Amino acid sequence: MSAHCIVRAMAKNFVRMSLLLALCTPLLAPAQRTFADSPAVKLKVRTKREEAARLLARFDRLRDQYMQLHRRTWVGSSWVGVVGSVALADGFPLAALQLGMRTRLMGELGSVYFSHQDEGSPDILFAAIAAAREAVRADPKDAEAYRLLGEAYYRLAYRTSERAARRHFALLDRMRRIQMAAAWSRAIQLRPDTVQAHAQLARLYQEMGYMDLLRKHFRRILECTKAAGPAKEEDDEHFDQRMKELKTNLSQLDKEVATRLNRFEVNSAGRPVREKAFLALRLGLPGKALDVLLDSDASVFGVEGARMELELLLMTGRTKEVGEWLSPDVGEALGPTHSHVLLFHRAAAVGDYDEADKFLRKLFVQLSQPPANERKVGSPRSHLAFLVGRMILDGDRQSESPAEMVLVPLARIQCWKTMPALLDALREQSGLLVLRGLLAMERGRDQEAAKQFRAALDLWRSEAAASRGSGLDFNGRILAQHYLRLLEKTKEKAPAEKK
Repeated sequence: MSAHCIVRAMAKNFVRMSLLLALCTPLLAPAQRTFADSPAVKLKVRTKREEAARLLARFDRLRDQYMQLHRRTWVGSSWVGVVGSVALADGFPLAALQLGMRTRLMGELGSVYFSHQDEGSPDILFAAIAAAREAVRADPKDAEAYRLLGEAYYRLAYRTSERAARRHFALLDRMRRIQMAAAWSRAIQLRPDTVQAHAQLARLYQEMGYMDLLRKHFRRILECTKAAGPAKEEDDEHFDQRMKELKTNLSQLDKEVATRLNRFEVNSAGRPVREKAFLALRLGLPGKALDVLLDSDASVFGVEGARMELELLLMTGRTKEVGEWLSPDVGEALGPTHSHVLLFHRAAAVGDYDEADKFLRKLFVQLSQPPANERKVGSPRSHLAFLVGRMILDGDRQSESPAEMVLVPLARIQCWKTMPALLDALREQSGLLVLRGLLAMERGRDQEAAKQFRAALDLWRSEAAASRGSGLDFNGRILAQHYLRLLEKTKEKAPAEKK
């Protein structure tokens, strides 16, 4: 072969190799770094995470100071009442009786008083929530930021005046539980050995009576503790004792859950899927109830079963699945109220505040609809005013025919039946405004929060108005008053600090 042919063959091989390398380059190239891996984003995430941790530590440091102030206030005011009642008593026997009664009441009412007090400044916790939310938005895979987010919600729900408000405010109570569950579940999903998140979820599920979920997380606590070994400055003897206690508690949980599962198997035989799920939930086995529903088709367990399935998914932190499954068709089957509540809770749990506010507004509009068999007059307040006016006019009208003598009293009875539903709608609407205010505070929008709290309190008006019957109480009223006072104090303090 001539030298010319050899050169041409080498050139062709070179071209082929170049084309092959060009085609394979995307496969051979190193993986591209994601936006979250960039140094600027990492710095922001670390800064916000550290800010959230610092704020939570600050809240905890202030606890003793706040509790001492609350104790002094309670003891001082209580003893003033005791001394006053004893001084006004007629004779020693009555004075001794008053002293005994007042002293006993101090102990009984003390727990009620302290449950309405903050153990630190709620402003610090809202700032911690905002910082943790910024961290997880910048890096959705930061397990520690999610754990801190759950801790902030926990302190807000259990160590501020929300603790008392949640007892009578179901939407707020469920929102906080779902927010905590979502944050800690995500932290565990990203880093399964996060013992603190397992412990907090175990505490949450224990309070709710969710025994199988409690056992699940307690077992993970034991496994993670064993794998981690003794803590810093902990000797082997103390570690062995701690492990022994964990194993004992887990053994007791295993027996309790096994007993409930046996009871479930015996009583659920031959029952429909929906009844099986409800039975499991009544026995404190929500994990089993969810498994029963997930293993079946939605057409088998109907609307009530679908509602339970979605609620349990939210309570176990599976917010993504709720968003995927709650399609318009499913929402229509559930009904607007239930679907809007579920979507609101999901949005609040993942920090999609615009979406949460949208569904709160939809619920507000839904409550403006008139009761059954009533024509729409306007808002519940306008409708109520219309009914009162009609009753007054009908009361002054003279019946001119036998038919009117029957119809006018019947119309008045119908008005009385409609009024309670309208009053309940007004109360629920005010509660929704309080929730909108709380979510605005999570976003750091204090002016918007104050606006929503004032709108909610417009139903209450004042203590004097409520005592006369012209104001209406509602769930969340005390919380709205408390946060509005805090926001006004913060607003007054800001110009002073600038000076």
